[in-house]
Amino acid sequence: MRTSAVFFASVLALGALLPVACTQSFGIFDPPASSSTSSGTGGSGGIAETTTSTTSTVTSSSASSSSAGTGGAPECMSGDACADMNPCTNDSCDQGKCAHTPVGDGPTMNAPNTPKDCLAPACVGGALVQIPDDTDQPDDGNICTKDLCTNGVPSNPFEDPSFKCGASQVCDGTGVCVGCVTSNQCADPGTCKSATCDMGVCKNFDNPPGANCGMGNVCDGGGSCVECVNDQMCNGSTKICISNNCTSSCSTGAKDGTETDIDCGGSCQANCGIGKGCKGNSDCISNLCTAMKCAVPGPTCFDSIKNGVESDTDCGGTCALKCPMGDTCNTGADCASTVCTVGVCAAPTCMDSATNGMETDVDCGGPTCAPCGNTKVCAANSDCLSVSCVTNMCAGTQCSDGVNNGMETAIDCGGPTCTKCGLAKTCAMNSDCLSNNCAVLACAP
Repeated sequence: MRTSAVFFASVLALGALLPVACTQSFGIFDPPASSSTSSGTGGSGGIAETTTSTTSTVTSSSASSSSAGTGGAPECMSGDACADMNPCTNDSCDQGKCAHTPVGDGPTMNAPNTPKDCLAPACVGGALVQIPDDTDQPDDGNICTKDLCTNGVPSNPFEDPSFKCGASQVCDGTGVCVGCVTSNQCADPGTCKSATCDMGVCKNFDNPPGANCGMGNVCDGGGSCVECVNDQMCNGSTKICISNNCTSSCSTGAKDGTETDIDCGGSCQANCGIGKGCKGNSDCISNLCTAMKCAVPGPTCFDSIKNGVESDTDCGGTCALKCPMGDTCNTGADCASTVCTVGVCAAPTCMDSATNGMETDVDCGGPTCAPCGNTKVCAANSDCLSVSCVTNMCAGTQCSDGVNNGMETAIDCGGPTCTKCGLAKTCAMNSDCLSNNCAVLACAP
């Protein structure tokens, strides 16, 4: 017999409501034990016997009599004759009478149990009853439902969505085992394909053309990862997309890409010949595009073409316009800077043997080069080593040139070479003054 605190509590509650089996004797209606007597009539010398039986659980009184001679027949001879098929009583033969004593209350293993009905057999006051057994769970055979007992009541609620019901299947939350509930439960179909869950079934579809598939490649819309699907996806202006591969447009034998004619012009390295299509002079070998066709040039200094004896486009050579810095040159005469260095017009310097930039004479004068020597062209005294610029020519230092120059402290006086200065003339020291007194940079009395 099984015994548990839960079952025993249920047993006690149910026992109060159930009738006692008719085969049970609890001593409730029996006469007092002390007065139970039975006598029989038989032959002479009959002896009356009184038997009293009590137990701790059920009180039972019985009286029986027998005659040593020809008394009444006994009810039983052994307990087997008293079996009542009730698993909740102990059957016995007590001095010729059948006794049925209730077993202890609680679950019993002696009675058949209907499986998976949330109930278990139990004895209550000698009667067989069914009590809740939440371990005796029902089974509806559906993996997508739960098998539950709740206080003796069976139920089969739906399993949660996404509960695995097979190697690649899940429950859908309504008791049905399906292939998927959401697309992320579907197997990855691979590059350039995506999976979706359609009414419980995983289905694959191709990613759209141009979708990134890694390493700079794109999907072609048919489930393949390729280099390109249009010309714009090819790096560099000289490549176009042919059969999903970026290919140079300048070798296809067709006018494509940015070409102005077949495999020439535009972004192609090869320029187009005379009569070929063009959009600008640079598309043509002749460097002359007229009416969208490459034409034979006629050299001028105004045709926007480097031709004739020009050192660069429309400048240098015999053209009046000198070339700016960076243009091609043959000599300094081709350049506005008059400096031609390694075939390129360059910025003027103080060592280029030319009068250029802000120089007043060849490589001297101006704010950036060294002062010029005597007889060199000047614009200011500072352009000359002598600090004397007379009529735009550097002159030697003189104490009678009417200019404050050289070592003079004032015009034609002062310093170590000229005569001393008079009163109020500028001085640097006493020896610069006739008065031999230089006070606050002026000769004083």
